[in-house]
Amino acid sequence: MPIRYVLALAVCCIASPAASYPGRATAPLPEGRLLALSGNSQGASFVAIDQSSMHGGVVDAWVMRVLAEPVVLSSPGEKPEVTVSQTFSHWKVQCAERTAVELSGDGFDPAGRWRIEGVDIHRPGPPRKIEPNSAQDFLARVYCDGQQPPRPVVVVGHAAAVALMQRVKAGPGS
Repeated sequence: MPIRYVLALAVCCIASPAASYPGRATAPLPEGRLLALSGNSQGASFVAIDQSSMHGGVVDAWVMRVLAEPVVLSSPGEKPEVTVSQTFSHWKVQCAERTAVELSGDGFDPAGRWRIEGVDIHRPGPPRKIEPNSAQDFLARVYCDGQQPPRPVVVVGHAAAVALMQRVKAGPGS
């Protein structure tokens, strides 16, 4: 098989929907306590408190993101439509260097079913400088600096995080 076909197949499979890799998530969506880290019009990020820790200036954290609008992964008109509305990622943060690397990342549909692996767990990228006001910045503020969010919000389970995002998206009084 020519190398270009092997490469094309490898690239295709890395971003394939769950039908190709059933049950392949690095970790299922969390059912424990989730601390709201940050949010904006595009979504909200939560740290899985029960799965995250810090040792010797290194944060080992699991972060769930609820997207404000699902991302469609399937081709137009393809049935069934494959969407991702939640992600769950494993991060390593170096406090002193203020760098972060995503070790794994998975995408889930609105029903919480695994759909896609977003990070090759065998080849995570190099650590990158943490961008100000990113989810990783808020993660570092909480774990490295000991800051608490201005109004700490803790929910239990991924469904509660989705419900919180829907209430925020709907606006005050909803």
